[in-house]
Amino acid sequence: LGAGAVIISHANGSASGNTYIGFGYNSGQIGSINQNGTTAVAYNTSSDIRLKNDQGLATQSRISNVKIHNFTWKSDGSESVGVFAQELAEVIPEAVTKGTDELNEQGLPVQPWGVDYSKLVPDLIVAVQQQQAIITQLTSRIAALESKGA
Repeated sequence: LGAGAVIISHANGSASGNTYIGFGYNSGQIGSINQNGTTAVAYNTSSDIRLKNDQGLATQSRISNVKIHNFTWKSDGSESVGVFAQELAEVIPEAVTKGTDELNEQGLPVQPWGVDYSKLVPDLIVAVQQQQAIITQLTSRIAALESKGA
């Protein structure tokens, strides 16, 4: 491990489900980092049905409106692919944590905008479901056309 690393562990056993770090609000847990077997951890955010008011199934994905960029990081020039938080905020605002306008002496943001990519997953699932429905429909149409031609 590198300098500044923090290790949180327990002595032994699989202890799946044991909480390493819990996050709370108003005397309730809203997230946690838990052990998942002996080789993994789970990063959890609240998703309990009892905390939500259902407004029906999502049938439209916003993914097609998300802009993905090739870019290099100013700090070290490394290449990457991803979104720009300010653009994503216009499409999927719940995936973005707004920063401030304050800049440091190098002209970089003191508190930059951030993105929680996990918040894109529901839209990705809806997009896959939409595509799968189209694939199923087209497969049926192809089969019907092929049987007519046979």
